[in-house]
Amino acid sequence: LSPLIDLLRRLKLPHALAVTIVMIFFLVAFVLTLWWGTAQVAELVQNAPQYQQALVKALTELSARLPASVSNHLPFLKDPQGWIPAFTPEQVAKILQFASRGIGSAASFLGSAFIVYFLTFFMLLDRESMQRRLTYFFGRENRATTAGILQKINRSLAGFLVAKTVLSLA
Repeated sequence: LSPLIDLLRRLKLPHALAVTIVMIFFLVAFVLTLWWGTAQVAELVQNAPQYQQALVKALTELSARLPASVSNHLPFLKDPQGWIPAFTPEQVAKILQFASRGIGSAASFLGSAFIVYFLTFFMLLDRESMQRRLTYFFGRENRATTAGILQKINRSLAGFLVAKTVLSLA
């Protein structure tokens, strides 16, 4: 995220505003992605019976086109209806029930994402201040040391954020 903030800074935006804009942009992108994904799952569940019927029809047509010797070795082509479960309202309800159980996991992920989001926000907001303090502490003649320390801090924090995100997704 730092390159985006640096770009906004070069456009003469104050640091705090640049960090806020970048973080809001990523929050909006996350919410839009979540909204889109939810809509896709809802559409999939709603259209599942039609997909099931189309798949059975396609397999039946494929079985009719193939020689009997091939169809005999592929039992799902003999009776596609028996191999592909029908999506009855009861099964759709079970799918929705299973999905609702996942809401707990999603809430946990969103809680972790919220924490990571605000940790990132404040780290980016305080980046220049930390750089000034380290430069003051080590002196201007040791700028290479300061830059090395900041790179190590950035790598460590990036690793933490990646690990936290991966663990939240798991």
